[in-house]
Amino acid sequence: MKDIRNLLIVLLVFVFSNNVIGKNTDTPFESISLTTAKEIALTQNKYIFIDFYADWCVPCKWMDETTYSDQRILKALKNDFVSVKINIDDFDGYSLKEEYQVKVLPTVIVLDNNGKVIRRFEESMSPSKMVDVLTQLSGNEYKIINNENTAPSSNPNTEYNRKNDNRNVNSEAAVKTNKSYRVQVGVFTDYANTEKIVDEFNNKFDEPTVILNDYLNNSVVYKVIVGDYEDIAEAQKLRDINKLIGVTNESYPFKRGKSLSVLEEIENAYIFAVDGKIESFGKMEDCPKEADIVISAEGSIVLPAWVDSHTHIVFPTSREMEFVDKINGLTYEEIAKRGGGILNTAKKMESANEEDLYQSAMERIDEMIKFGTGAIEIKSGYGLSFDAEIKMLRVIKKLKENAPIPIKATFLGAHAFPAKYKNNREEYVNEIVDKMIPYIAENKLADYVDVFCDKGFFTPEETNRIIKAGVDHNLKPKIHANELDYSGGIQVGVENKAISVDHLEYTGEEEINALLDSNTIPTLLPGTAFFLNLRFPPARKMIDSGLGIALASDYNPGSSPSGNMNFVVSLACIKLKMLPEEAINAATINASYALELQDKVGSISRGKLANFIITKPLKNINQIPYFFGSDLIDKTIINGEVY
Repeated sequence: MKDIRNLLIVLLVFVFSNNVIGKNTDTPFESISLTTAKEIALTQNKYIFIDFYADWCVPCKWMDETTYSDQRILKALKNDFVSVKINIDDFDGYSLKEEYQVKVLPTVIVLDNNGKVIRRFEESMSPSKMVDVLTQLSGNEYKIINNENTAPSSNPNTEYNRKNDNRNVNSEAAVKTNKSYRVQVGVFTDYANTEKIVDEFNNKFDEPTVILNDYLNNSVVYKVIVGDYEDIAEAQKLRDINKLIGVTNESYPFKRGKSLSVLEEIENAYIFAVDGKIESFGKMEDCPKEADIVISAEGSIVLPAWVDSHTHIVFPTSREMEFVDKINGLTYEEIAKRGGGILNTAKKMESANEEDLYQSAMERIDEMIKFGTGAIEIKSGYGLSFDAEIKMLRVIKKLKENAPIPIKATFLGAHAFPAKYKNNREEYVNEIVDKMIPYIAENKLADYVDVFCDKGFFTPEETNRIIKAGVDHNLKPKIHANELDYSGGIQVGVENKAISVDHLEYTGEEEINALLDSNTIPTLLPGTAFFLNLRFPPARKMIDSGLGIALASDYNPGSSPSGNMNFVVSLACIKLKMLPEEAINAATINASYALELQDKVGSISRGKLANFIITKPLKNINQIPYFFGSDLIDKTIINGEVY
């Protein structure tokens, strides 16, 4: 993706003369296919003149009205060339657009009589410019007798762009006579993406949607324009962000108890991002007057990107056969005892190629970002040997260096006991404490150390030893706790000042009281309980007791094969009885604290990364968890760019 200097989420109103669009009554173009044109050109020894256009292209229409209606040009194209128009939105036209690599409209291509490209023009051409071109090609002289209008060219130096550029238009003061009001809803560098935006707006509005070519920083960009309004008030209806959610001008504290249901918002708002960070936000009346890139959020809700603080997305393959085992009645513990579960993935991890692991994990990150996630944590834990765990952490380090979102790395060598240590648990704990942790710390391969402290896995005593070894090497603790039983993992986490304790399906008064006396963050993973058909953690009781909680996906191949945080938020409301405001806070600002990234992500705040979600038009935030199976995300913005 192309770097951009700043981004403005808002709608801008433009003034266009109604005479830009018209209908040509005469045409120099023949209603024939390009194949037929080539046959005629070969027979008559003529050049082929191809005009690529689209019905929504305003500059194309301008050329029809001015350039191609000039009588001398009409005569030249009819007599001296085989002239055809190709609509890129037609079936054949789309193929020809790809064949001739048409990226800008209008595009004129001239072929010799053998079908070879000899000239190419990617601009709106005035009659005089067209006459020069035709004269050079044919050797004939054509004199212009019509008066010329100014072309809506992709050349930024033309009068058209100076008059109609958004940085110079005072639409409020525009004269109504012979004018129409339109709304610029986006400026894009990728033509395919522009076409998608046009399709979206054509489905959304009855008003016309068109594309204008322009230049920005010496590169072609595409401006999407919607509407054709006589009254500026009608155009203004399309102008503002419906609601801006999760905003603050101050430091954003971790939300506990009743404050978890407080979700700050601004109606009719804007966000202004510069160099990938949030520069400002607020009410529309304070909106900056100019920006390099402008994106529409009409009727939408804009909220911070999700922060997924618990994932296992580096794995060699999926485990859908175990999914069938669960359907047939086997429990998670029973599958593990048969060599399935974590041990199944660990066996395949031994022979997995690092580059394959990296590529597959990057694909998962790409999918998660499209679901609206703007920061993640990734754990090791499918190696269960020194070499395989280090291999996983090297992959995670490479992901941290190359992914567009912040990533924290967690060492989870204590995810399960390898089969060879089944009867000698202490030896494996020794390997983790004496060999793995020192090497990982020395090579800066992880930010955190984690242990699966639960029934059938690591005891509180084993967990305590591993966690303390990690702390001694500057690895902060996190703990998988109380997923399968009252394991004592929460208490061990609190005792060791863990950043978070995660899962917590089995949480009672004792565990809640321990958490209330600490800064350890309870992180709930409802997707796991849903997929494994486990009991859900008592979120409502925890919140009502004054706790703050975070939400995460636990994306992994065995017990939660999904990184869709939208579904996690829905589950939190449906199964954990959390209010929509509570669930959104838990999946954004509170989750950012669980990764110690609260200064970078988790809220719409000045100076934080411009990582946020633009929803499709919604009435209110309740619809986000309510429509649990729908794709409600229109765009994910990462570092100030549309991802």
